[in-house]
Amino acid sequence: MSRSSQHRRMLIGELAKATGVSARAIRHYEKLGLLHANRSENSYRHYAVESVRYVESIQQLLRAGMTLRTIGTIFNSLMDEDCTLYVPRVRKAVQDEAERLWIQIESLQQSYALLQHALQRGTMKPPKSPTGRRSPDRLKKRINRSRTQNRLTIADDMPTCQD
Repeated sequence: MSRSSQHRRMLIGELAKATGVSARAIRHYEKLGLLHANRSENSYRHYAVESVRYVESIQQLLRAGMTLRTIGTIFNSLMDEDCTLYVPRVRKAVQDEAERLWIQIESLQQSYALLQHALQRGTMKPPKSPTGRRSPDRLKKRINRSRTQNRLTIADDMPTCQD
């Protein structure tokens, strides 16, 4: 009796191996309603092959800094299982996460630009504060002031170790 791959089921250990996620985490995702498993007569969990995509998506969202609670709110919409973006709570959660990620992206772009600048001109010294101490906040403000057209630029007069 052959089953098509579409109807094939995986045991929790197989799913864990396929995704690199622990069986404990997979059980937790199931408890939160992010995954569904059918139970056999011997109570083994059997997951659909598409569960691999679900677990990988959950892991990607976790790496992006989302909480499991937020993922639970928006997951069905993201996985095209349920068109819930018209629900105000879900739409707001998606908008909030998109904004949070955009802020994170901008921060990473600033860090990248600083590192590139340091590689091009030598290691940077943070600017001195009015008290004579180096101030990371002043450096951050200077970088933010030098941003133009949604692109980060570093002022040429920023101090370096050679200055």
